Amino acid sequence: MALHAHESGNKSERQAEESLQRQVTRLHKLYLANLELSGRLDKDFLFESVLSQAVELVNGSHAELYLYQPGQNALKRHKPGLGDKAQSACSAECGEVVAEKVWATGLPFIANDYEHGEGEKCSAIAGVPIRQHAAIAQESFVGVLAVQGHASRVFTQEDVELLEMFARQAALAINNAHVQAVALSYADRMVALQQFAQALIASLDLASVIGTALTHIQQLFKAARVSLLQPALETGQLCYTKTLVRAEWVDASVCLQPGRGIAAWALEQAAPIVIEDAQKDAHFENSLDELLACPTRALMSIPLLTRESVIGVIEIANSQPGVYTRNDLNDLQAVTPILIMAIDNARLYAELEAERSLLARRVAERTAELSAANAELVKAVRLKDEFLANVSHELRTPLNAILGLSQILCEQAFGPLNDRQLGSLRTIHESGQRLLGIINHILDLSKIEAGKVQLYFAPVVVESLCMASLDSIRQEADGKGLNVSLAMDSHVTTLQADERYLKQILLNLLDNAVKFTQPGGAIGLEVGSDEERQLVCFTVWDTGIGIAAKNMDQLFQPFVQLDGSLSRQYGGTGLGLSLAHRLARLHDGSITVESTLGQGSRFTVSLPWRK
Repeated sequence: MALHAHESGNKSERQAEESLQRQVTRLHKLYLANLELSGRLDKDFLFESVLSQAVELVNGSHAELYLYQPGQNALKRHKPGLGDKAQSACSAECGEVVAEKVWATGLPFIANDYEHGEGEKCSAIAGVPIRQHAAIAQESFVGVLAVQGHASRVFTQEDVELLEMFARQAALAINNAHVQAVALSYADRMVALQQFAQALIASLDLASVIGTALTHIQQLFKAARVSLLQPALETGQLCYTKTLVRAEWVDASVCLQPGRGIAAWALEQAAPIVIEDAQKDAHFENSLDELLACPTRALMSIPLLTRESVIGVIEIANSQPGVYTRNDLNDLQAVTPILIMAIDNARLYAELEAERSLLARRVAERTAELSAANAELVKAVRLKDEFLANVSHELRTPLNAILGLSQILCEQAFGPLNDRQLGSLRTIHESGQRLLGIINHILDLSKIEAGKVQLYFAPVVVESLCMASLDSIRQEADGKGLNVSLAMDSHVTTLQADERYLKQILLNLLDNAVKFTQPGGAIGLEVGSDEERQLVCFTVWDTGIGIAAKNMDQLFQPFVQLDGSLSRQYGGTGLGLSLAHRLARLHDGSITVESTLGQGSRFTVSLPWRK
């Protein structure tokens, strides 16, 4: 009996060890697959990597990637999948069926026994949703990953769970690649617009300016035709004075009767117009199309107006419908003022050539305006790039990966580490947490400014909250030799508030107290009550450097450090107090400050006492 029990115990231990080994192997394969995805920002390379890693992850034979198309509200297979040779009709049909089921339910689906309409048996296939979060949410849905097994392969729940974890990383990688593509497209567009503006100011010859403008516009918007229409003063007609068709200048002597045509409509409205399909628009006149044998479908029309006169109308036409959008019109509007000024400058130069002295002054004024407009355009590009570089997923995603992996390594999940290695890992983790906190502060502040922060009020045990807040800063305070104290009002036990954001207010104030108090000083947290006004007051005090009276007005402004030397000595982003101030206001409360330079400060947060 004892021998049987011993053998049974050994068997259980072997099974547990084998199960653990399989789990470690799976996690290692998942880690390698995720590592392969993390460096891919080119979409084509990324999709190929997703397919190849999925096949290798579950020992499959073939993989398919179906991407969600929001505009069509449908799935679209990215391209013929990756794996064993060409798919049979059965495999293709099975993949599409599984993808549709996953898309419809938002849940993984396994087909271990699927029969084609012709009676052909298909290999097992598993499909999982590609989305960033485990929760079923349409807005986070990216697509479906389907993996087919070999002839005798049967997929298990463990295979599906492994594919699900991989698919979430794939969703992050795909979204990162999309952000990268959008950023590059935006930057390329801005560079093209900047070059356009610079080309316009390079000449004062009217024909050259107009020719340069139409040429750049055709290239920028990939237009089949670009035309300039100008008014005939004697007849009131709009006439095509300059037309570029597929990189060739044509003489199109066509005039539109007053009030006829989309160009006249744009001029009448004094506003730009974008038409999805001109052939279906009642304002469209096709006389030019008939002359050039160049059909107009998508069309943009923008009037060129100065305060004194009408220069004309620019028409941008494409032979395909729906090509131009409001974004294209916005890009065109961005350079229109420069184009108007360039054409107007050239006209003035031609008309006033005999009065060179006056012309020189006016050209200098206009050139200065163009330079200022160009500088604003460059500034806009820089600010946009900085914004994308600081808060896009390309920053948070690798940072979260660093934090997660450093935490796992600190827990010695992959083997023992020496003290030096653990110290280095803790430094990496703590630095990453600090950087993530700065990013979260910026995002929280942005959400508050956009009105997207919602508070969830619930009873908060005040003493526990205060002790937890002090525990969070105690290590740093002890490192500076600061005396930390807590004083509680016995009448204040609970408070209706959003515990997370209330704790963030206290932590921001306590962090500042520790940061700006010299070693050997003291900081504290006091909790009091105002029964008459029904307020609970949290006061964070310190014996630090204090604040000058002249700086009080700037105290709660975001990204403001009161002194450049303080920024260098103490660090920080200038967001803590601003964020605490806004969170207190969201609680219908306030923050007041009392401070004496060189002696310390007292920040008091007053909140309604909702018992």
